[in-house]
Amino acid sequence: MKKALIYCSVASMIDQFNRDNLQTLQKLGFQVEVACNFQEGNTISQERILSLQEDLTKQGIRFHQIPIPRSPLALAKIWQSYQLTKALFKQEDFRLIHFHSPIGAAIGRLAYKHSHLNQAQIIYTAHGFHFYRGAPLANWILYYPIEFLLANETDILITINSEDQVFAENHLNCKQIEYVPGIGIDTQRFIPEMTRRENMRHQLGLAADEVMLLSVGELNKNKNHREIISILPRLKGDYKYFICGQGAEEQALKDLVHQLGLSQQVNFLGYRADIPDILQAADIYCFPSYREGLSVALMEAMASGLPCVVSDIRGNRDLIDDQGGSKFPLVDTETLYQALQTLIVHADLRQKFGAHNQQKMKQFDKEIVQARMASIYQAAESELKES
Repeated sequence: MKKALIYCSVASMIDQFNRDNLQTLQKLGFQVEVACNFQEGNTISQERILSLQEDLTKQGIRFHQIPIPRSPLALAKIWQSYQLTKALFKQEDFRLIHFHSPIGAAIGRLAYKHSHLNQAQIIYTAHGFHFYRGAPLANWILYYPIEFLLANETDILITINSEDQVFAENHLNCKQIEYVPGIGIDTQRFIPEMTRRENMRHQLGLAADEVMLLSVGELNKNKNHREIISILPRLKGDYKYFICGQGAEEQALKDLVHQLGLSQQVNFLGYRADIPDILQAADIYCFPSYREGLSVALMEAMASGLPCVVSDIRGNRDLIDDQGGSKFPLVDTETLYQALQTLIVHADLRQKFGAHNQQKMKQFDKEIVQARMASIYQAAESELKES
């Protein structure tokens, strides 16, 4: 049986972005294995990681621990990961390897190149290049040369937003470039339902007339929760702001909330496994990230029928138009304030924007995306090189 490997930086990327890909490859007749870092850098709980490993074992999917770091400066772990990955490639006869994440994909493609093997089809999904219009110069200096050089070692590059697609077609010499609209979402899980909404709002302690603002995402600098928190003192009306997620910035954000006297308005919910229910309770979705590829969290909010106030960045532009919410330039606090204040006051506008977003998300349903991925995998399979 042909072997396929899905190679990611961290286990949370397998859990959140690749479960459907694993099933698709198995349906195509591949014996599937996984390689990633199960021990560090994950955005899911340890219990969730153990559950993932149990699921993989039940599905007959072997998994390999590779200590891939999230920082490009962790040179010792990068070298260790390179050596372990190279040994894995020499030991196993993989015929299709699907890489994810810039650091992991760089380590993996270099390891494969230096293993002097050529029997596998190499696929790389770029979940948002770290170099982009408006990115720091350091990102361009560090990440662009790597992607430029390793494009020659990539049979199929998958991009998930229009800006990356255009850039790749013009500047990266991959054999084949494909666009896939993210990983897709199960839109049926997010259909608004009044009973679920009322139950969750009761659990969260919300009064009937309180407007619930919500953000979902890792508590790090990139997700930029600080910008929403900083604008809250200016907002008028009955509202509360909830943040789902965990991460290195948690204490700093809590300190900021305390300094601004917002302890009654801001609630940190930590990692939650019931995001669909929490989205049901919300009224406005806030998404102020500095960088995104094509955000699953934002798509889930849209599928839940929420109006969205988002940063005007790559990826977000693919999803939010003027009929579904507002885009604000980063650090433009006045535009952000006006967008949030307008939606807090006008329930009819919230409903109108939310209905538009829910309808738009039908084209991002996971069945459509997985049909596209199956087609890409089948094309790769047809090109498999003879050993």
